[in-house]
Amino acid sequence: MRKKIIPLLFLLAVTVVLCASAANWKSDKAFVYPDITAFNSSAAGKRACYVSAQEAENMTTRALVETVVTYPYLVDIYAFNSPDLWFHGAKSSLPMLKELCGRPDAVEKLREFPAGAQEDVLSPLYCATLIGCMERDAQQ
Repeated sequence: MRKKIIPLLFLLAVTVVLCASAANWKSDKAFVYPDITAFNSSAAGKRACYVSAQEAENMTTRALVETVVTYPYLVDIYAFNSPDLWFHGAKSSLPMLKELCGRPDAVEKLREFPAGAQEDVLSPLYCATLIGCMERDAQQ
């Protein structure tokens, strides 16, 4: 009887460990945005580019940074009197930004992002602006 219990306990332990690690697994794939020029309105484009809270939670911080920085409508951050105005409003309407702000390594990954990614010329500017907004937001 004892010989049967030990292998069963071992299999149970392995199953528990595998289930626990699967629950903590995060994707390192950033969201792939559609071509926004294909939409008739910016509202339709923004709906197509929406990243749900669940999708954002299941990304690594690096993938989440890439998702935020490559968001086609991130340029709107410069359409306000200050980037902080856009940032505060966007945190409530963009779950990906809210999730990024909750990550302890977000600023570190934003600083690293332009150096190791396929970037456009605006990525370093976006990263610096987001870092500034996040740091000011943390001080309030």
